[in-house]
Amino acid sequence: MLAENHYRLGSLFNLLLQFTKLIKSNISAVRYNLSSAPMEFINNLDVNKKMGEHGVNILPITVVDDEIVLTGRYPSNDELIEFLDLSPGFFMD
Repeated sequence: MLAENHYRLGSLFNLLLQFTKLIKSNISAVRYNLSSAPMEFINNLDVNKKMGEHGVNILPITVVDDEIVLTGRYPSNDELIEFLDLSPGFFMD
């Protein structure tokens, strides 16, 4: 459990770094938290359906251009590069 929590904290920290880089590059990126923005999860029909089928264990959910591209963990740098069609070294700068 401790290792899993450490991994999640590291992944969340990386996600925050990714978001900072995306926003500085004028790429739209938004993160919603279920406890503070539940309507975002309800109003997105695909996310709502996935959560209805799998519960909160499916979180986090990554959505790109209204399509669910990843569930159950935060995306890696390489995955975001692929999902967003970014240059290979985008997060290295």
